[in-house]
Amino acid sequence: MSTSNINKTLPSRFGPNFKTEVAIKHVKELLDEILPETDKSQIETEENWRFPLEKIKESKKCKPKSTKKKFLTRNEKKKLGLLKLPKDGWDYSKILPMNKMWKQYMHENLELVNRAPDHIEADYNSFCAVLNKSELIGAEISIIRSKIPSYVGVKGIIIFETKFTFQIVTAESKFKIITKDACVFVIQLRNMKFTIYGKSLLTRPSDRSIKKIKSYVFPDL
Repeated sequence: MSTSNINKTLPSRFGPNFKTEVAIKHVKELLDEILPETDKSQIETEENWRFPLEKIKESKKCKPKSTKKKFLTRNEKKKLGLLKLPKDGWDYSKILPMNKMWKQYMHENLELVNRAPDHIEADYNSFCAVLNKSELIGAEISIIRSKIPSYVGVKGIIIFETKFTFQIVTAESKFKIITKDACVFVIQLRNMKFTIYGKSLLTRPSDRSIKKIKSYVFPDL
């Protein structure tokens, strides 16, 4: 391909023609407008005007940084008082609907038809495992034995549970914190009673459903 006519005036069919001086002036003005200050000094000296124009890019709009949801730490919850329930102002009668919902949940969760399996039956262990992994908030418990004498005979509905304690409201509308490890509990579900050693419940409620349950326990109460 010949380049001998590359600097000649374009034919009229390609649009209006400009004189070389006018074209050069126009290009210089354009370069002066778009080039960074560090390159403008070369406008008059650079023969072929080979400037790094590819570096001149449209500024990108900065996208706002996505912020992850920040959850409160345990210490922050503690400072805000979110880990403590008030000790006063409880009404046992207003807690009873929670117990009613819990009974319905347990009946479906344990797949109870008429009765619980006997300890000599084949499905007894699997039944106990389901019972142990079930949600206990809303259950009404009675303490039949305890290392702490004042606990014996206490009865109430569980309203909150931690790894080591039950927080209950008694029939007298009193708030109590019960240490699990120190007690043997009885849970009444319709015409059935379940005896549970507190030491078998020493886990966080959220972890109970995935924790492997021992099929035996050594009672010390």
